[in-house]
Amino acid sequence: MINNELLQEFISSYFDCETAMTYMGHKDLGRNNVYLIPHKNQVLKIYGDRRRRWAAEVASLKFLQTKDLPVPKLVDYGVFKENLYWVVMDKLEGVALSNIAGQVTPDQHKKILYDMGDVLSSFHTICKINQFGEWDENMNKARNWETFAAFEIEKNRKSAGELLAQNFDKNKLFKAGYSKMLSLEDSLTSISSFSVCHNDFSDRNVLIEKHGDDIRIVGLIDFELSYPGDPESDVTKMVVKNYFNKDIDSFIAGYRKNSNPSDNFEEKHKYYLIALCLEICSWAHDNARDFFKQAVAVLEQVV
Repeated sequence: MINNELLQEFISSYFDCETAMTYMGHKDLGRNNVYLIPHKNQVLKIYGDRRRRWAAEVASLKFLQTKDLPVPKLVDYGVFKENLYWVVMDKLEGVALSNIAGQVTPDQHKKILYDMGDVLSSFHTICKINQFGEWDENMNKARNWETFAAFEIEKNRKSAGELLAQNFDKNKLFKAGYSKMLSLEDSLTSISSFSVCHNDFSDRNVLIEKHGDDIRIVGLIDFELSYPGDPESDVTKMVVKNYFNKDIDSFIAGYRKNSNPSDNFEEKHKYYLIALCLEICSWAHDNARDFFKQAVAVLEQVV
């Protein structure tokens, strides 16, 4: 949790006066404090002591500033009194797609999913990079993993191990998922092309403008989980979230519009789905039951 006294001390120190700010973002997971600074049209994001998320967002925004993409401009960033990590960025126009979920027709929903797939594949094409793995705020590798497979396997085995250690009532399913995930690890060994991956690409982080029946994607936000990796892994969050909605095929079709799938796409895709479901279940059981139930439901189908 973020220390409110330290937060107020930082705000007074940084802005050198009382500044009118509006809380924004997602309070339900209790991860960050995000504020709109109206008179500057900027966003202040406080990560508390979550250095890895702060570093990922800073590094990703630095990299993305060199690309022609509708993403926030990094204005300033730093660490206050050793454990309050913060970023100031420009506010993009548009509203989160999740905010109008109940206002779209079935045809509009199918089209926007297609457009999201198209936008994500274009993002990966523009963001190709000759490295992989989590990075620090200076865009350097956080650790020197030998291969992408080694990085991905270590990360996913760790989160799955944390889940199994909690011995939830679904542990039999989780053990089966872990076993299946291990059997698919060889699908990662052939990956040699990397792009910056958003790693939380969903309707919460896609900004749109709506004019009558026309819905247009105008921006991407929230890069605190982003780092260079296998671009095909980046479709997973949307697939998990929409697994039981037949329109998810439109998203995959949009992604494939400008991107040919790898020869072992289906095998890798199953690996990434299982790994993500296990990772979600490892933290969501007590903190976000809807996320937990959704991940369990998908895992039951995939395993």
